[in-house]
Amino acid sequence: MLMDSPNKCLNKIPDFIYDEACLDIINTLNQTIYIFGQYTECHKCNFQKLSQIDPAQNSSVLVNTVYPIDLYYVRDANTTEECRFQKTLSEHYRYG
Repeated sequence: MLMDSPNKCLNKIPDFIYDEACLDIINTLNQTIYIFGQYTECHKCNFQKLSQIDPAQNSSVLVNTVYPIDLYYVRDANTTEECRFQKTLSEHYRYG
C-alpha cells in the first residue's frame, strides 16, 4: 500500500506521477493517533499503519488513486476504530 516515495508529499507542490495523490492529516487531539488504510480492491487484507501523528502535529501520506481507499484512525494504544470511511481519490490532488 505504501508508495515507493513516501516523502514526496513533503514538497509544497509534489511531482506526481500517474495515479498518485497526497492526503494531509492534522491531529487536533491531545493524544497520538495512528492512521490505518487499505485499498478496497484488496479483499480481506489487513489494514496497514500509514502514519503515527503526535498531538498538534500533521502528516502527509502518498496514496495510489487507482482504487478507493478505506481509512480509519485509533487513539494511542486503543484498538477501537474511529471515523472509518471509504473514499475514491483523484490523481494529482492534495487532500487535507
